[in-house]
Amino acid sequence: MRQSTGAGGGADTIILNSATHIDSSQFLFIAVYLRKFSEDLSIISNSLKERRVSYFEFPGNSIFNVEQFMNIIKLIRQYKVRIIHCHDPKTDFYGYLLKIFFPKLKIISTIHGWTRKRYRSILYTKLDKFLLKKFDAVIAVSENIEQIAKKHGIYRTHLIQNGIDINKWQPEKRDIFPEDLTRHFTVGFVGRISKEKGPIDFVRVAQKILNQEANCEFWVAGGGPGRKSMRLMIKQLGVENKFQFLGQLDDNKLHTLYQKLDLLLLTSYTEGLPMTILEACAMSVPVVATNVGGVSEIITHDYNGFLADA
Repeated sequence: MRQSTGAGGGADTIILNSATHIDSSQFLFIAVYLRKFSEDLSIISNSLKERRVSYFEFPGNSIFNVEQFMNIIKLIRQYKVRIIHCHDPKTDFYGYLLKIFFPKLKIISTIHGWTRKRYRSILYTKLDKFLLKKFDAVIAVSENIEQIAKKHGIYRTHLIQNGIDINKWQPEKRDIFPEDLTRHFTVGFVGRISKEKGPIDFVRVAQKILNQEANCEFWVAGGGPGRKSMRLMIKQLGVENKFQFLGQLDDNKLHTLYQKLDLLLLTSYTEGLPMTILEACAMSVPVVATNVGGVSEIITHDYNGFLADA
């Protein structure tokens, strides 16, 4: 069960991977997405339907939507659901309430990371940390998150680090000495365009590079609430011709993107264990990232990438 962010993310990748690798002879996998009325989840819904997963979307704009909640209750009764797996604070809240209605229901949650940049996010985080103490099991995607969870009394926390299917993320052979030596050096931003991901910092880094007359282009893959302000800053700096906005990409298009990137630049202020870094490493794309969350569990500075302070 997942509250959509409208722009994809690591939680969506984990849900897709779970749907792909779960033993369908033993378990019935049902994906439930809660979304705002205006959101289009066609990429995630098509990906799940390709995997023949039972998929449901329940729209609603409020923090607690009665119609959403009642639809979930109907679903539990219809399919005789025994386990609910939540992936964010809103569905954690719903999961906590569902346990009251169905005492035998097992409720687990995966913590992908907590955002504390806005006052509302701080309140959500505090509530989430309280509710998770009542869950049957909690999964932390990084050692950093596991430590934070246990520090706040969430003792049923288990470390299961994010992973990817490396057979899926395999690069084609690259020519070490390409014929076209005049081509642009491509730097990528892959992920949700929101404040905690540092999109404005990505633009500032790009500006510094371009000020050195470097032959670079910057490709942005993803969507989110920070897209408009990011584009505005790029326009103000007069470097629109150096940026390409590609929108949210499915895995096939994302694979093609990684194949063309020369560098992945991650400018986040907070992270769990970024799927995009795992994918980039598997695709042999060099990584420069801020040293936040579980990033250092993947990247060792000056060994398989470079780390910088956020």
